[in-house]
Amino acid sequence: MARILSSFTTLSVKAPAPPPTTNGSLYVAAYNGNQGSAHPASYQGMFWQSDFVTKDGTLIEWGTGDHGHESDNGVREYDPVTKTQTYVYPNNRGTVDQSQYDNLHYFYIDKLDSLVIPARGQYHRASGKWLIGNLSTPAIGVVGNHASSLMAPLDGMYVESYTSTYNAHQAFSQIHDCGICIAGGNGGDTSARQYLWIIAPSHRFGTYQQPYVIYRRDLPATVGGELPHKINGRDGCCFAGEYVYWVGGGTSIAVAPTPHFFRLKITPHLASTSAPLVIERLADAPASFVFGLLRYDPTLDAMLCVTNQGIFAYDVPKNTWDVVTPPEYLADYAGTVTKGLLPAGCLGDWIGARSGQTFNQFYWRPGLNHGWDYDYGGTNSERMYRRFRSIKLGRRA
Repeated sequence: MARILSSFTTLSVKAPAPPPTTNGSLYVAAYNGNQGSAHPASYQGMFWQSDFVTKDGTLIEWGTGDHGHESDNGVREYDPVTKTQTYVYPNNRGTVDQSQYDNLHYFYIDKLDSLVIPARGQYHRASGKWLIGNLSTPAIGVVGNHASSLMAPLDGMYVESYTSTYNAHQAFSQIHDCGICIAGGNGGDTSARQYLWIIAPSHRFGTYQQPYVIYRRDLPATVGGELPHKINGRDGCCFAGEYVYWVGGGTSIAVAPTPHFFRLKITPHLASTSAPLVIERLADAPASFVFGLLRYDPTLDAMLCVTNQGIFAYDVPKNTWDVVTPPEYLADYAGTVTKGLLPAGCLGDWIGARSGQTFNQFYWRPGLNHGWDYDYGGTNSERMYRRFRSIKLGRRA
């Protein structure tokens, strides 16, 4: 146990990436509509969950897309080299370790090499085991005042309020070693809450036995005339430089989603629970959507946003959006659909390198947009949500 605890303090924070290439306009340099399929034993197409790149250049995901505690609780990883997805933790349908549930937010921390689900525990890749907090102790949670918890709540934070936040905008920065959880709904609530939570290294806040602290802040009512708190944003959130960005979702599940795009300067909050919240409203996305995938390419200082209304690229230094939906993608999904051009709830991330190979591109697979596939009699499930795809952005004059 001492060895596990010491690993939290001996590993260094990831070094910043080389300066990005920012000259020229963004375009799709390469697109592949079939980069391998999800594991055939996967319970169903994912919709309410997330994928994150690991320190080894694979995509990691957990659970499935329903509310079943006895559904698939396996952990899977996709390898861009072999173009295959395998179970790294078996599906035992909740009979061992952690039962699954959808809607819960989670993130990957490469410093710990763990997929962390605050309401459940953390899956430690190197050992292939579930840990509760720092230790294999079922009675101690990820967030708590115990020495072996992973995150210490500050300022009397109500822990359950955080761990039961569903479909919030969520992200973790490996460079800053910090995380964010923005709005979302509390359990079965259908309206977005006017809160955000910040996860930061504990050594900047005092003496703690937990490696991280977590605290809650109130979001302003409006930013640039629009509400920054949204529900059903999920993966429409990422870090870039000193900022965290979020887009998509709506103020409630009964209200139409919005294209509003915001960013928060995160660095002042990594050592203070009372620093001013400096939030800006940026250029609106090309379309409104829910459950969009927003990920950052540090080599171009650009983002890719995969939504159920198209695929967009955001130029960070120019604060502009471009629609970059590949024609092949639209052709693959041609037909009359009821919920948008593309399935919502995409799972993926930007992969820089894997096993000595450089990729510098985005990998994802479409999610399952409720009854989307039923429009075609269930015949497109393989093409739709089980097939990984990739886009490589570039810049040209």
